[in-house]
Amino acid sequence: MEREAAMLVGTARPRYGRAALWGAAAAAAVGALWFAFVMILGDWVGAPAAILGAAVGYAVLMGSGRHRGRWAQALAVTLALMGMLAVAGLGMRIITTQQAEELARHGIDHLPLLPNWRMYWNLTVGSFVADVTTVMFFGVGLWVAINAPRRFETYE
Repeated sequence: MEREAAMLVGTARPRYGRAALWGAAAAAAVGALWFAFVMILGDWVGAPAAILGAAVGYAVLMGSGRHRGRWAQALAVTLALMGMLAVAGLGMRIITTQQAEELARHGIDHLPLLPNWRMYWNLTVGSFVADVTTVMFFGVGLWVAINAPRRFETYE
């Protein structure tokens, strides 16, 4: 009972700016680590999306002064999704460019090194659809991000 009461306690008023700053910082930090991991492996890995979602969700919760509610949930899931898509887009873009350069060294030059936005979108979204585990980890990450600052129901 004490634990539930402690989880419901927050500061006098929510700190929206601080919650957004902490959430964005968590997304940037975990996103940078995830991006480094992808670049070291040289291939796409979607599992850190769940870690990014959890980090952002709990950073928003802590940054707000432990205030919970829909505004915190909306902020957390928005920041988590932006972080995931930024890492995914940049990582896929660099990996695709590296693969195109490798093909060009072998005389296959029909892939442009600088694709237009539609090709970039198709590469990013198409890779998610093709890789079911990436979609699953994105879903888990967004689920954790939206549930971290969720209001608790008390039963007595």
